[in-house]
Amino acid sequence: GDGTGGDSAAPAIGGSPAPDIIAEYENNYAAHLRDILASVVGVGEVDVMVNLESTPELVMAENRNNRSSTNQEMDKDRATRNQNDQTKDSEVVIVQGGKQDSPVIVKTMKPRVRGVLVVAKGADNIQVKAWITEAVQKVLDVPAYKISILPKKG
Repeated sequence: GDGTGGDSAAPAIGGSPAPDIIAEYENNYAAHLRDILASVVGVGEVDVMVNLESTPELVMAENRNNRSSTNQEMDKDRATRNQNDQTKDSEVVIVQGGKQDSPVIVKTMKPRVRGVLVVAKGADNIQVKAWITEAVQKVLDVPAYKISILPKKG
């Protein structure tokens, strides 16, 4: 051992959340869909892969303060120019409590779905394929063009 190697589960610093959060979402979605699709008439064994955008969006509560002031100026040509200065202050609402203050997260938007791949026995049947497409669209709220459905061999 040369002492490198380290801890692969170190938290992600900065921008995006740890990739395993996304992987967890993907696996949950995939498992959920697999269960549903396996119970559809005409669908045999089924594999599902869900590919998500890299970050779930957090929507935070904010206090917004809009101040608006209008200055009237006369310029050389005696035309009146309105200058409108708008200052927007927006601060994230912080809850005091526990060891550290944390922002109030109103809701976590699910990460957006980039694509869904379904490989299923029976998917070579047009009707079955249509059912699978419809199920995936409804469950994940994705447009049909992001869904690939392929027949499984065997």
